[in-house]
Amino acid sequence: MASGANREPTPGPVFDEASSGTARGDAEYRRWAPGRRIAKNGPPVRVARKRKGLIRRMMNAEPRNSARPTAYRSLAREHSGLLGTYACTHQGARNTSTSRHQQGVGPLFGPAATRNGTLADELAGLTRPGELCEPGADGVVRCVACAHQCRIPEGGSGVCLLRSNRGGILRVPWGYVSGVACDPVEKKPFFHLLPGGEALSFGMLGCNFRCAFCQNWETSQVLRDPEATATRQVVTPEMVVDWGRRQGAQIIASTYNEPLITSEWGRDIFALGREAGMLTCYVSNGFASPQVIDWLDPWLDAMNVDLKCFTDEGYRQLGGRLEPVCDTIRALSGRGKWLEVITLIVPGFNDGEKELSSLAEFLVSVSPDIPWHVSAYHAAYRMSAGPRRTSTDALRKALEIGRSAGVRYVYAGNVRAMDGSRHECTYCHSCGHTLVERQGFRLLRNDLRDGRCPVCGVRIPGIWSRNKEQQDD
Repeated sequence: MASGANREPTPGPVFDEASSGTARGDAEYRRWAPGRRIAKNGPPVRVARKRKGLIRRMMNAEPRNSARPTAYRSLAREHSGLLGTYACTHQGARNTSTSRHQQGVGPLFGPAATRNGTLADELAGLTRPGELCEPGADGVVRCVACAHQCRIPEGGSGVCLLRSNRGGILRVPWGYVSGVACDPVEKKPFFHLLPGGEALSFGMLGCNFRCAFCQNWETSQVLRDPEATATRQVVTPEMVVDWGRRQGAQIIASTYNEPLITSEWGRDIFALGREAGMLTCYVSNGFASPQVIDWLDPWLDAMNVDLKCFTDEGYRQLGGRLEPVCDTIRALSGRGKWLEVITLIVPGFNDGEKELSSLAEFLVSVSPDIPWHVSAYHAAYRMSAGPRRTSTDALRKALEIGRSAGVRYVYAGNVRAMDGSRHECTYCHSCGHTLVERQGFRLLRNDLRDGRCPVCGVRIPGIWSRNKEQQDD
């Protein structure tokens, strides 16, 4: 279906004014970011450092790399309501930590618009009739956007709290974002998808899981947790894609919250992104229904699936089940979609050798060419008291387990170099030649030649060019 078909009236202009900051004390910062260290006279230290760099790039027009065509300053001037909110709100608070603390530093797109009940009411107005549903008896609607496949009665909502039944019609999120950014594609992470490319990342609010260790809980759990802070900016698909085009994005990714529950919105953005020559991808927990996999097939090029553990007991603690995620991985691979898998190694939850071995063996049974990212956990959300962080020994062990099981491409993330090992680099599975050299999210060298190893000539699986030709071994 064409991207403009059956679209509801376009929301009014939103990129024309910036929000003002609100003063916050240390107690408010702790509610906003529990578990993060509080600066003596300012916001959480790690957050402040990241924001300082963002402000500097925006206000001084320092693009992250020379390939980006539009400087942050011109972007902030043009779209002050989206990215300019941050620069305009805090420009006067950059001189001293005291002034920053007095003025307050809100989330990336300005202070929270609303919270909890009020936010739920506002989000109910930012909806449109959904397509991923099946009618039932007595006005009940069955939502098929994820594997919960909720049967929703009149006036009710699904597990995600976002997809609701109004008058026998499924209303679904549409017309806003909780965040938009242009990131290196390696940050998603995708290592076999246009290395060094820029990914336009966007997200909404909410999730169909309730992970105690969620790293993005401020947005994913905002309708469940009164301590979660939420922002939302009314936009149209055209605005999102136009911003990405101006930034030189080659990829467009639905991420930050769980994209499956906002698939109608993602599809409308993807359709325009495709017209602009962008590849499309989900960063998802993979808890999908067969119906949504079929529905997304024409619009989706790639998916990164967060395979959180490999026991059904573990998944039920998070609000899901293991088998639907495994089915999603099998289905995507069978359809020829580019697929990468990530597992956050959480001490005491999923770091057992037997469990990781079973997980790696499953991936190999689907395809040994599926890249597996094992990522370090840091204390967050309801586990903010500990354990503090995944050890390098645990990550090294996971790498060894994956390689021993036959996974050809295993990467470690969220950690610095371990004993000089190049755990972020891509090696030829045939001759061992270093093909793609990375440091953090930076691409240092790419030796691939038309998707092949320049030494032995073997084809390396992945999407290496924008013509979307997937190269299989």
